[in-house]
Amino acid sequence: MGEDSQSKRQAATHVVESYLQCVVSGKFSDLPITEDYGSESPQSGLLRGAAAVRYLEKIGPEMDEIRILQHIVEGDYIATHFEEVTSEGTLPVFAKFELQNGKVRFVHVFFDSSLSGA
Repeated sequence: MGEDSQSKRQAATHVVESYLQCVVSGKFSDLPITEDYGSESPQSGLLRGAAAVRYLEKIGPEMDEIRILQHIVEGDYIATHFEEVTSEGTLPVFAKFELQNGKVRFVHVFFDSSLSGA
């Protein structure tokens, strides 16, 4: 992998890691998201804009930690396998992030909702 590709990969993973850290720490105003940000998960369904951020504000306090296990980067897409650690246990999660201009534009989250109490 060339140096330019490596630096682009590092920049992309940094955006995703910053996003996840903002969720866990409750710093929602610092989320690196675009104006047209959206998300989708088994619990929330498809959300856009302020509704998507409100959902993060709802679930973020439940998380004690996020353990990143792997990033797969392809262009403006990052697939991240991580674990959400809560007082109820650990939930394995897989998320596909779409980036635009160094911010998260959309995140599609996948997990077994039966493990989350949904």
